[in-house]
Amino acid sequence: MTPRHTLATLEDRARLLAPARRLRCRLVAEALERFAADRPFHVLDAGCGDGAFAEWIARHHPAWTIVGADLADGLLDRGRRSAARRKIENMEFVHADLTEDLGTEVYDAVAAIECLEEIPNDTQALQRMIAALRPGGLFVAHVPEHEWKPMLRGSAAAWKHEVRHGYDPVELVARLTALGLESVQIDATCRGLVRLAQELRERVPSRRPALRALVSFSLLGAVWLERNGLTWGPGRALIVSARRPAR
Repeated sequence: MTPRHTLATLEDRARLLAPARRLRCRLVAEALERFAADRPFHVLDAGCGDGAFAEWIARHHPAWTIVGADLADGLLDRGRRSAARRKIENMEFVHADLTEDLGTEVYDAVAAIECLEEIPNDTQALQRMIAALRPGGLFVAHVPEHEWKPMLRGSAAAWKHEVRHGYDPVELVARLTALGLESVQIDATCRGLVRLAQELRERVPSRRPALRALVSFSLLGAVWLERNGLTWGPGRALIVSARRPAR
């Protein structure tokens, strides 16, 4: 029988190695790092889920303070256990509805990774996130593109808990600008190679974490190749960055 701590380690490894997840986490992390410029930094990971991204940036940036917020207590507890095993002290997890008060001018940056498409009132969630930013702060998000389709027959044709299929980049720029953000930039991500790798990985049963981790590791080259422009097809997701105006 696999020891429980070993099984947890394999599950953590599998969740961090999933190609599409690794790509979007890396893109968001790079946006934060460019903006932070090595200064102390307070980040809200809005809709953090199991905390994989919050944990990753907390480990890589011990001078930063990371807050992971989500409604799912089971996922928050999983994130807390993982952080405790690794003795990560510069992060915390809080139960929070992203359409409710997240604080006023608290954070240097807010990251929203694959959560907006799951929120019925995404406009109110965006307003709360923007209000939580300090003047001059960074908003960065990763969302599905509104026309994305799976590559392989039988692959899921919808995001896990989506209430909308995705976002049109032109409309999203207009919405964010109307909500008071500036310097809005949107780029396509998750093209053919990473999407194919992700769909192959998803065909491995989740009840076999060791095999899923092995398959995920073997597919990591897809992320490197996409980051270097060696892929094909339209982007199936969007990386978004914008600033709250400085006073």
